[in-house]
Amino acid sequence: MASYSARILDGTSLADLAVMQHSALSLIPSTVLLGLVLSACGQLAPTPEPDPGAQSLAADRAASAETPPPRKEDPSGWIPRCPSSASTSTPRALPQGDLAALRGYLDEIRAGVAGHWRGTTSTPWQPSYPVYVAFEADGTYATRSPEGTPVFYYGTDRDTDLKRWSLDELSLEGVASGRIDIAFDYGDDQFGLPGWSGELSDVTLDAEENRLQLTFSTSSGYGPVILDLWRCE
Repeated sequence: MASYSARILDGTSLADLAVMQHSALSLIPSTVLLGLVLSACGQLAPTPEPDPGAQSLAADRAASAETPPPRKEDPSGWIPRCPSSASTSTPRALPQGDLAALRGYLDEIRAGVAGHWRGTTSTPWQPSYPVYVAFEADGTYATRSPEGTPVFYYGTDRDTDLKRWSLDELSLEGVASGRIDIAFDYGDDQFGLPGWSGELSDVTLDAEENRLQLTFSTSSGYGPVILDLWRCE
């Protein structure tokens, strides 16, 4: 079954969407019809495309970071508190009901992702390696990689307020997606964002909110970089 990403709005049930899809003319492919229905309702999330103005956007964000928010706990403080073994994990139940329920589900995922995590990064180019990630509720994040390769393979693990994350889309199957800004270190405490955008997909959080799995790729087509994480505290 094809997967569709939808902006979550109140008032339309999943059953209504199915009825609208299957009652259309048979000459119109179902995937096209569902897209037309969701678009007409203002619920279709546009497919991200590479942003040619990303470099100028990076400059704007760098300027806006001149007054940074209060510094979060340094990873050197919470990493030693991470458990050495994995916790239990139960798949999260999918939401039932209308699109308002899906929106509430996305809010729960977003809130649950915030926290401190340890686990592994897997890429197509080298063996898996241990990583630590702090996703903050204010949309910033911090990373540490004991073996030296950056947590998201690209960029830097040094702290900068340019490093931001967001989850703003949810498929009808309950899988979250969003974006992440991968900062590069140019020396002398000068950081910047690349010309491509960082994309998060297949973001899943278990029922206990102990295990987080996500996939990172670049808008220019490189990846996937897969993180399998367990909550530290």
